[in-house]
Order: sequence, then C-alpha cells, then structure tokens
Amino acid sequence: MTSDTGSPVGHLFIINGDMTKLQCDAVLLPTDADFSVTKGFASLVGGDLDKTLKSKPSAGWTERSVHLWSEEDSRPQVWLGHLGGSQTTPVEHFVECAINFINAAATG
Repeated sequence: MTSDTGSPVGHLFIINGDMTKLQCDAVLLPTDADFSVTKGFASLVGGDLDKTLKSKPSAGWTERSVHLWSEEDSRPQVWLGHLGGSQTTPVEHFVECAINFINAAATG
C-alpha cells in the first residue's frame, strides 16, 4: 500500500504487553551490545537463549542497528535491535532505531 505521494504506508505500534501474542508482519525485539534477548522474548527467537547469544552478527552491530533474526519467510519477521539505553538516554536514540527497523523491515 502506498500514499498519494507514492510513499509506503504502514503502522507502528509501541505497546506494553505480550508481543508474542500479536499478529503482525514484523516485530523489533530489544537487545543490547551483548546481543542478549530477555526471557520474555525467548519464544520469538526459538526459545533457546544460548543459541541467541552465539548468533551475534559478526559485523555492524552498533548502537541503533537492526538485524534480521531469521532468513526464513515466516511471519512475523523477527528483527533484533540494539536499543540499549538508560533513563538519561535521549528519546532520539530510540526513534532512530525505530526508523532503522521500519526501513529494514519494509525492504527486507
């Protein structure tokens, strides 16, 4: 679907809930510099957190970067995002990661 200007149209939902219960095309899971995925999101990456930690991208894993977890054509596509921050992290940090995810998911 595109807008009148030809730009892709879509929706971005930010929720405080169980993302494993959503029906969607793509989901961004928060990770950190160590590529860790918390227990609550384990089912979206196959439930094996040890495997997750061993699957760190070999290059390009920088702040605000995103990485497609699986090349399989499945829904939802699971993207891992380097979202680490603290209470003093500016909101722009998280917005940039969200934009990177949207662009990558739209083309991936």
